[in-house]
Amino acid sequence: MSKKLNGKAKANARKNSRKSFKLAKTLFQFGAFYKGMEDDGFVFSIDTKSEPKNGLVNMLHKQVVKAGKGLIEEFKAGTWDISGCKEQLADAIESFNVKTYGSTERPMVQVKGIKISIDTMPELICIMSDIYALEQVGVIKSDDYNGMMYSYSNF
Repeated sequence: MSKKLNGKAKANARKNSRKSFKLAKTLFQFGAFYKGMEDDGFVFSIDTKSEPKNGLVNMLHKQVVKAGKGLIEEFKAGTWDISGCKEQLADAIESFNVKTYGSTERPMVQVKGIKISIDTMPELICIMSDIYALEQVGVIKSDDYNGMMYSYSNF
């Protein structure tokens, strides 16, 4: 009888150890795309290997999600509407492109290594949070050229 209890105890111990062992998911790349193949579109991603300051990817992700969820709450409350958000998105993309590329249109072959600066951070967060919110409510259909992108590492 004691062997059966020990067998069950061992099985439970193995089962519990499998439950407690989970690989940590760490965000290592984050990005947003809107009309990615069009001149007036937006394409941006950043990863932890190219971030100019350690922790920027996680900080940017938290800010974008927080602002995006705030927009969704405003949609639900009726204090902000989809058309206003889309207009804000277009204006922010235009402003970002002017500050980044010197033109309202971005180059079709995107310059590698866009410099993130204090001057472009407000537009960057606005654009990415608008895309986040519009994707979450189903206005933007996620595909190769539109939507949010997340890459996680299990290390």
